[in-house]
Amino acid sequence: MFKDEMERYLISGRKGTGTHPRLEIRELQKNKRQWALFVLAFLDIQSLDYSNRSSGPGAQFAQLAGIHGLPYERWALLLTVLYPRGDPEGATEPVKGAKWKAILFPTWHRPSVMLIEQAIGDAAIRIAQNLVNEIANNEECKLWLEAARELRFPYWDWMDPRTEIEGLPEVLMGPTVTIHVPAGILSRCLNGDELVERNIQNPLACYQFGKTLPAGFKDRDEGTGGDGSATPTQDEKGARVNEQVKEGDQFVGTTTYFARWDRTYRWPQPIPDNPTEDYAGLNAELKARAGSLREQIALLFTFPTQVEMEERPRIWDEFSNARFQSGSEGNWPSPYVVGSLENPHDSLHLILGGIGFMGDADYAGFDPIFYLHHANVDRLLALWEYIYPEYWMGSDGYRNRDGEALPFTQEDGSWTSMDEGVLDEVTALAPFRMTHDTYWTSNTIRSLELDNGGDTTPKYYTYPEVAGIHVEQSQAQAGITAEDRERLRLALLNHFSSGLPSTAPQQWKFALALELQQSSVMRSGSYRLDVYFKRYTPDEKFVGSLAVFARQDTSACGACEKRKREKGGMKVRGVVPIPQELVDGLVKQILRQHDAGGVWVESMMQEEVLVQMLMRGLSGEFTKPGGENITVNAGVDGGQSGPKALLLSRAPNPLSIASAGLPRPWKSHGSLDLLRGWEPRTPVSNGDMDEVGFSKNERERDCRPFGSLGLGIGWVWGVVRRTWTACF
Repeated sequence: MFKDEMERYLISGRKGTGTHPRLEIRELQKNKRQWALFVLAFLDIQSLDYSNRSSGPGAQFAQLAGIHGLPYERWALLLTVLYPRGDPEGATEPVKGAKWKAILFPTWHRPSVMLIEQAIGDAAIRIAQNLVNEIANNEECKLWLEAARELRFPYWDWMDPRTEIEGLPEVLMGPTVTIHVPAGILSRCLNGDELVERNIQNPLACYQFGKTLPAGFKDRDEGTGGDGSATPTQDEKGARVNEQVKEGDQFVGTTTYFARWDRTYRWPQPIPDNPTEDYAGLNAELKARAGSLREQIALLFTFPTQVEMEERPRIWDEFSNARFQSGSEGNWPSPYVVGSLENPHDSLHLILGGIGFMGDADYAGFDPIFYLHHANVDRLLALWEYIYPEYWMGSDGYRNRDGEALPFTQEDGSWTSMDEGVLDEVTALAPFRMTHDTYWTSNTIRSLELDNGGDTTPKYYTYPEVAGIHVEQSQAQAGITAEDRERLRLALLNHFSSGLPSTAPQQWKFALALELQQSSVMRSGSYRLDVYFKRYTPDEKFVGSLAVFARQDTSACGACEKRKREKGGMKVRGVVPIPQELVDGLVKQILRQHDAGGVWVESMMQEEVLVQMLMRGLSGEFTKPGGENITVNAGVDGGQSGPKALLLSRAPNPLSIASAGLPRPWKSHGSLDLLRGWEPRTPVSNGDMDEVGFSKNERERDCRPFGSLGLGIGWVWGVVRRTWTACF
């Protein structure tokens, strides 16, 4: 066997142990033996001297964490013979780096979670074998070995209704966790079989780097100016730092000390030594946004289950990533107005990280919560591909609305992937290898179904049942039909949606189709646009957000730098559903005005009134991870660099007054095109309106300042463009 072959870490999943479910993290805790093995194995691979002798160094946490971003080096120095490094900008072999904003986003991350699952599983087997050598009770030995074989990497279900009440589960925050082990295990002196409690270091709360940080870690200077520039000073060690300006309890012009911190942090103070993590702030933001995130997931299951062949690659494109390449060139939003799986994924990164590791694409892979988050994203992929098995990227690209055949491409997100490199179902999901000679591809990583005639490569894991769906069940053997999938689709829609019945006699759904340019507003990595509603209601209401999860402009990713210089960043697109309770409240106000003697609004005109009320009440602001407002005045020219938002509506068949209080029709009926028929809405102009649909007084009142850096923001409806252009 050649040396390079011995060094390759092959990703097979937990082959030889059967197929078992990944459990939600709180459910895994209830299984005492699996939980203990998981914690001990995770700590094992996190240790700085960890070496998996059977597989080489690729299973060490520091090595696998670096695959997602920094350091820009080959994974565990693998494949050095067949694929020399060369120049990162000119290399053609896609060795390392996550796939974002492209059709491979869901499929590339599936083997990345299988990798850590395999590494922890291998470590758990060794730990269990060491245990049984010292345990006299044969039955107890069998239980520990069985637990090690069945252990799968857990997921954190951030869509669970408990998130709005509790925020992060305690197990993801505390410095220690409780496990149950045979007496004496931690002292390596086993004297009995009794399980006893032990409090040990929590491997899920953070990762300790030790004395040496990975190559390329740099402090991030945000400065205190509105343009994101920094005015550095020198500390006693000569490191670049910024003076911190504090207003109340908030730091302005924050600095992230990636080159100084010796462990990962979530929502840290912007100080170089031993910062405190603001979990209260993190949880407040998570709880406030959980409902909107869940509704975004629900929208993913509103695609029809039967469409024409040429439409299928475009649906996969819209679902799979926030770039939505086939939706460009005037085709955004699509007729479905769904958004992508990547949109809520990006939002969670910013919510969890603050100015810490999860909020920056170069560093996120080092936070252990990254993998629980992505296991949940993979669970959603498994459910979606079970409902929509025919919607796929394919090998022939897509056809635009003019009928021209175009390939899917990678515009950003990989260390050595060239700009506009063609992507399809057989593109290598590097660096994840199935065998010494082959990488995983989207075709081989697709689907978790078992016993389906050999069409699916085994992954050796599944997920617990959701709404009657078992993602490992072979649809062919079970005789699942298109009608069955439509029934299951509606069940998932009900499962993920808020479940709040509409109390308005007439019902509509509204959504914002948002479009941002990755590098146009926040020229220093991740940011988001938050949308609020404050008019006709006593309090400001959070509507939703679109996040841009990105690297810093100072990133050492050579190919990324080249793309930014040449193109200024890609477009990021997403859909934010307007909360139904907000819409229902506005409808009630219209009806109350009628009851008080106001002018009656005919049913067909209520939607136009609602549109104008929403337009006048909606506003937005740009924020960095951690909540710092960065709204600046970028003009209202509507140019390509400006953010855009398109208000859309969907009115079901009119309901009578007697039907008030019934569940929303899109949840209670089974039409195949329940959410088809979205239309851009324009306000009714009259003599009191100016050229863009608002009176000048109204526009001035809607444009209001935000924070010390913000000069003003407002939403203006353009009749010609039919878009809102934000004054940032």
